[in-house]
Amino acid sequence: MDIIALAFGGIIGALLRYYLILLVTLYFHYPVFYGTFFVNITGTFLIGFLASWFQQVDFVWFPWDKLTLVGFLGAYTTFSSYILDIMNLWRSQQYKVALVYGLTSLILGFFIAKLGVFIYSLLQTFR
Repeated sequence: MDIIALAFGGIIGALLRYYLILLVTLYFHYPVFYGTFFVNITGTFLIGFLASWFQQVDFVWFPWDKLTLVGFLGAYTTFSSYILDIMNLWRSQQYKVALVYGLTSLILGFFIAKLGVFIYSLLQTFR
């Protein structure tokens, strides 16, 4: 069951990442790295929130943690796309943009994941 959950989550995550990056790039006329930035930030929030929630849940009949954390979010947020964007910016001699994008994604991603943990904890106080 774990393999099915991983595969299904991975398919959904990869497709959603692809189409969100395409939407940001084509529809809003932004460079590709804005789409990757959006995906990484939303994915790190979700991984912080869901990992906190899943610590409280007993998965008896289906491995939801494998489907979402490993499969979906593993395919949705991809560090390799992030690095490729930085390398492409660097190659095109946009050094400042590459540095700002790289550091902002890393630092904001950390704090957004912590925000996901905090919001989950806050919601638990209302249970």
